Amino acid sequence: GYSPLAQITPANVKRLQPVWSLSTGVTEGHQSPPMVNDGIMYITTPLNIVYAINAATGATLWQYKRQLPFDLSLLHPTNRGVALYGDKVYMATSDAMVVALNARTGAVVWEKPVEDYKTGYYMTMAPLAVNGKIMVGVSGGERGIRGFVAALDATTGAQVWKTFTVPAPG
Repeated sequence: GYSPLAQITPANVKRLQPVWSLSTGVTEGHQSPPMVNDGIMYITTPLNIVYAINAATGATLWQYKRQLPFDLSLLHPTNRGVALYGDKVYMATSDAMVVALNARTGAVVWEKPVEDYKTGYYMTMAPLAVNGKIMVGVSGGERGIRGFVAALDATTGAQVWKTFTVPAPG
């Protein structure tokens, strides 16, 4: 991603030193970039865990772990991050849901299905927040699903629109 920060340069980068680290205890590959807002860093891990971390100290403020269905078949448990919008943190899940969490407490505000995981759909991408909408795309092409991008209302989770990325027959 892009950062407008100018304090770290090619000339001084070698002087950087770690001030804290965090072990999530999850051994799968982590692909979530950190999202920082108002001193709080949000990350996700494989298997749909969200951490809120004090960015200055590394202290975990809260953790949310999605209880995935027992019959969910995961090819890979990847999660690629969250979206931040207003006072909420949004995560797309392996069981094709979007979860909205209170950014300060981690409490579930709403959770909405985007599609039925039993038909091959899942989600690994980080949602995108734009103008009061949370946009997500589905995964599952290797399972024969019909791809789409959907937008949910950031406040209620109600679906606002859905656009298929793979044409229907004919």
